Amino acid sequence: MPGRRGSRGRGGPAELPDGTPIVVRSLAEEDQELLISMFERLSERSRYRRFLTPKQRLSDRELAAFVDVDHRNREALVGLASNGAETGVGVARFVRSPEDPETAEVAVAVADDWQRRGVGLVLLEQLADRARAEGIRRFSALILAENRDVRGLFERVGDVTLHSAGEGQVELDITLPEHEGVGPGLARALKAAARREISLGEAGNVFRRAPEAVRRRIRSIGAPPAARRAGPIRTVLAACDGSDGAEAAARGATVIAGALGARVIVVGAYEGEPEGGRRAMGRVLSSPGPDRGTVEAGLSKVAAEVGDAGVEVSVDARPGEPAAAILEAAEESAADLIVVGDRGMRERSRHLLGSVANRVSHHAPCSVLIVRS
Repeated sequence: MPGRRGSRGRGGPAELPDGTPIVVRSLAEEDQELLISMFERLSERSRYRRFLTPKQRLSDRELAAFVDVDHRNREALVGLASNGAETGVGVARFVRSPEDPETAEVAVAVADDWQRRGVGLVLLEQLADRARAEGIRRFSALILAENRDVRGLFERVGDVTLHSAGEGQVELDITLPEHEGVGPGLARALKAAARREISLGEAGNVFRRAPEAVRRRIRSIGAPPAARRAGPIRTVLAACDGSDGAEAAARGATVIAGALGARVIVVGAYEGEPEGGRRAMGRVLSSPGPDRGTVEAGLSKVAAEVGDAGVEVSVDARPGEPAAAILEAAEESAADLIVVGDRGMRERSRHLLGSVANRVSHHAPCSVLIVRS
């Protein structure tokens, strides 16, 4: 059987999307009373959704089976309230299929008073990591057809295929991503937003449903070690020059800022000498750049679209070379993330424009995200 053997008690602190801390660890044999307590806090509806039948209590046999984990073929993670007490808030488990060692049946339950706060998402994401480590590539789950909440959870973990199982039930086949990352759904949404195939609002909704761990990975994209230790993203700087790449960057910045509750500063450079600004980058344009009025008009147009998506936005038109203007604006605004297009990175235009994205990524004081147009 592929994979490495796990160990009981793995896990540690985690954070829900609203900032609430919890503790996630493997279920242990002595956790039967913990499971009973959490089961008693499930409503009849939650119990029916989890077990697909009315259930008043857990039998001794069921309890023994639930805590029988070997951390390889059978794993279970429990979420605990971070209040000094052993208060269970949710459980997620998988059992490897004896017929297909790369597939495991998965189930999740969250105490009613902790539902709709992201507990299930945190548990499932960590469970998927454990599954990948043990050579499991797919989850399967049997749920009620009307249980859209759980179905939505699995759709955030991997690609879901739906099969009717009769009697008001459906079977889900969930293909796990090969590696940790932003996940297939969010990656597609960001690319679609950049290509204008979906609206900023639609892409933002996808990001808002993403796991907190995914958001943390987005926050550290391209960041040097010092920047990765910084606090949460509050200011996103979008570099705009009117090109398709810059428009894609602005849309990507809007999606991320909308999901994180951050503001966007739309920055552009016009022809002119900066007042005591950075000149180390030098001039790269052999022909005159746009004048201030043209740049401000373009920035205002982009800002209007960003504002229509419900994101706080401001504009910053600066004289001088584009890369220098972006870096100066990032430093002065204490930006947490710069989003820039790929203009100048392609061979056809590199000799004329240089790579603004390349120079910004090498000299930026914060994280940099380069959006492909």
